[in-house]
Amino acid sequence: MMKIARCVLYGLLLMWISACHGGNTVTTTLVGYNHTDKDVGHFTVDGNEGGFLQAHRGGG
Repeated sequence: MMKIARCVLYGLLLMWISACHGGNTVTTTLVGYNHTDKDVGHFTVDGNEGGFLQAHRGGG
C-alpha cells in the first residue's frame, strides 16, 4: 500500500513541478516593407504572418 501511495505522490509532484514551468515568450510586432516592383499578397517570418504589401510600400 505504501508503494502505491508513494507512486501517486511522485506523480502528483511531477505534475505540480511541470505546471510551474512557464514558457519564455516575448511579444513583438511584425512590420513588412516591400522593396520590389510587384505587390506581395501575403508573407511570413518564422511562422508569423503578415498581410498585403503594395509595391515599394510598407506598414508601420
